[in-house]
Amino acid sequence: MALIISPKTADKHINQLSKYFDLEKVPEEQANLEFSNFNNNFYQAKVGDIPVYIILTGYGGASVGFAVAQYEKNYKSQDPYPVAYFLGSIIKANRAEIGDVLYAKETYGEDEWSQAIYKIAEKKNLKDIAKPDRRIVDKISEIAKSQDIKLKLGKILCRWHPGFLEDNKFVIDLLDEGMWWKFVLSEGEYENHDYDGGEIECASFTATCNLAGIPNVSLLYVRDQRTAKGYGDYQYQLADKENKKRAQENILRLLKSSILLLKE
Repeated sequence: MALIISPKTADKHINQLSKYFDLEKVPEEQANLEFSNFNNNFYQAKVGDIPVYIILTGYGGASVGFAVAQYEKNYKSQDPYPVAYFLGSIIKANRAEIGDVLYAKETYGEDEWSQAIYKIAEKKNLKDIAKPDRRIVDKISEIAKSQDIKLKLGKILCRWHPGFLEDNKFVIDLLDEGMWWKFVLSEGEYENHDYDGGEIECASFTATCNLAGIPNVSLLYVRDQRTAKGYGDYQYQLADKENKKRAQENILRLLKSSILLLKE
């Protein structure tokens, strides 16, 4: 039962996943994730004869970390293929380009959940808590090459709490101009940073999986970029529909092919 986790719960995301994995809701009597919002977004599928669980968690590092912890407690021991994949999107920072597909070669989460896991890992002397499983990365890289999918790698920062602005009009401004724009434009505390993109959950996913001994990787696409403060065409750009769809489907192709190789 390979595990797929995504924070995206919209119908269009579920429909896209269904095209590749023929999703079915996990029956109520088999849904043991403790939180009803997880169980209400808990799906199963088969890739070849390999069973797959899919949890759509909603946004937030703690939500994703808790979902992984629930899988470990209630399903991992029964799973002949305990491998976890995170699907998400990032805002462009340095080397990435809008529409790119990449895997997170290293993550860092500023959120409370990730920070707690880092401290636990340090006390337990666990190494590489913020990095994916090398064997999965190698397999996915080979698949990408064979399918002519350009797969990049990136160092990803995860956070979702406000920064500071002297003259914010709305609280949301503290998240946008006060935090993400400073990050993207390498200003303030993020001056000259070496991250390739920003996201919310993949750091907590990676750290929790590694603490639980679950091989894992995060597959991401570059959804948007900001070149200046503001929301005009010059300052803010989203991946166009075609690029976005292509990137998402390339990720799902990589994912499906990777799961098929778990028996090897």
